[in-house]
Amino acid sequence: MNGLFLMDTTGTVPGELDDIRQRLRIVRNRQDALYVAFFEKSSAIKLLIDPKSSKIVDANPAACAFYGYSLTLLRSMSILDINMLPAEQVQREMHLAAAEQRGSFRFRHRIASGDIRDVEVFSGPIDLWDHTLLFSIVHDVTAQQGAEMALRKAHHDLEGHVRQRTSELTQVNEQLQQAIDSRAQIELALRASEERYRMISELISDCAYAFRIEPDGQFICEWMTTPYTHSCNGNGASPSSNTAYGWIGPVHHDDTNVLQQRLQLLLSGQPAISELRLLTDHGDVRWLRDYARPIWDEHKERVVRLYGAAQDITARKHAEESLKQNQALLQGFLDHSPAMMLVRDLNGRIIMVNRRVCEHWSLASDELVGKTSENLFDPETAHRLTTHDQMVLAQNAPIEAEFVMNHRRHAHAYRRTAFPIADDAGNVYATGSITTDITHQQQMEEAHQALVDHSLQGLTIVQDCRIAFVNTAQAEIMGYPIAALIAMTSTEAAGLVHADDRPMLWQALQTMLSGPLVSHHGEYRIIRQDGVIRTLKITATLTRYQQKQALQIAAIDVTEQKDLAAAFERLQHQYELILQSAGEGILVSIPMV
Repeated sequence: MNGLFLMDTTGTVPGELDDIRQRLRIVRNRQDALYVAFFEKSSAIKLLIDPKSSKIVDANPAACAFYGYSLTLLRSMSILDINMLPAEQVQREMHLAAAEQRGSFRFRHRIASGDIRDVEVFSGPIDLWDHTLLFSIVHDVTAQQGAEMALRKAHHDLEGHVRQRTSELTQVNEQLQQAIDSRAQIELALRASEERYRMISELISDCAYAFRIEPDGQFICEWMTTPYTHSCNGNGASPSSNTAYGWIGPVHHDDTNVLQQRLQLLLSGQPAISELRLLTDHGDVRWLRDYARPIWDEHKERVVRLYGAAQDITARKHAEESLKQNQALLQGFLDHSPAMMLVRDLNGRIIMVNRRVCEHWSLASDELVGKTSENLFDPETAHRLTTHDQMVLAQNAPIEAEFVMNHRRHAHAYRRTAFPIADDAGNVYATGSITTDITHQQQMEEAHQALVDHSLQGLTIVQDCRIAFVNTAQAEIMGYPIAALIAMTSTEAAGLVHADDRPMLWQALQTMLSGPLVSHHGEYRIIRQDGVIRTLKITATLTRYQQKQALQIAAIDVTEQKDLAAAFERLQHQYELILQSAGEGILVSIPMV
């Protein structure tokens, strides 16, 4: 909603300072664009002055043009450099303005050319940029002052003429009275017009309207901007109803009480801002934000007119509803996650948590929001978490880390992934984190590792044609240290297999990697580091290791079994030869058990 301040030729600004204070309090929570539109683009001469130091904090282009100084030079000057009054008197007047004991002043200001200008200043305190400043609107009344002086001189001359020419006194007085009456009427009409358009300029938005309230309570529409009827009624027709608010069309039945409360507030002389739903001619529901301001007549002791402005906020309402749904959907996902998720601002304060975090701390979300790591953890843990977030902000990238923290008197291991959160412009304004309790997982991994390390069966994992893992048993079978086996190239690893068995093993493994086979069993000879040949019975299966495909090979050293079997075959063969070469009969008796 843009504001426009109008004034008459005398520079009078009725009630302007109070409106300016209200507008500036709103500007404080808005974007710089509104400040530029209100202050810098205004054609009125405007200054911001520090009442303590008398320094000119800011000036708009109109002020630069009037005083003849650049903006940089004005900002380096004091109001004492411009005002012709003594410094003590200027300070006293600024004190009155800052205390809101006086709002209008007449001064003489020196401009850059050296000329002295008569000015009327409307000044009052505002809170801006965490400081209390004086907001001053300056009107050049030099011409007006000259006119007044000329009028006084003319009046003096007139009195002289009256003394000299008594016969012309009546005629001159009548002409003068007519001029005064005409001027009074013009000024009255001008003030009324100025007040109306000033109020409308403050309220103007999508559309505006004015209603006159008759003594019998009828509402007579004086005027209304076209966009109002187009956006709300949908037909562009001019309002004709003389009932209170009958001209805006059918109001949604759930909002009729809002309309009644609004009307009571306005008729009591108080402004009202309401949001209500309307039904258009096409049956659509439109949201309207209506701001009305009543005009109270002291003589009639009632509200005689309403000025208002309205905005069609249907799109904003739909966007708000969509945002609420998206937030509820996001919160639903977060709350059903087994991981602890939270968001911190750049100062480390928690601004959002999921249900898992609340359960972990046995606190409600509103009890956690606003807290920092220092409020929840011991100093060492809090420092580690803060350092983790600072690294994320410094690198502007996700970083994963593992922490050990005490929870309910027990040490727990956690895996924490922290990441930056940026707005649409790419500016990082927060950090998020996903924390998972991996205590049980680590215990399982440690138990599995202990089982693997103490297994009598050799275990090897081959990935990308290299040895990725071997256990202690396999290293002992091969006669190499574990580190030496893992460091081998693919050629060196292939050299561990006997040359006669190497093609067959290689073909079997290739078939598993590219074909339908998922496992392979066989016996192969290997060459230990000391050159001894051992026979291994292996079982190879497809698996995944560190999220990639790999071959897991389980091996058992069957060298002794093979040697015993070969020795048994040799004995049996010798036994058969003895039986066949014997000249006498030999009876072999096997005792029955």
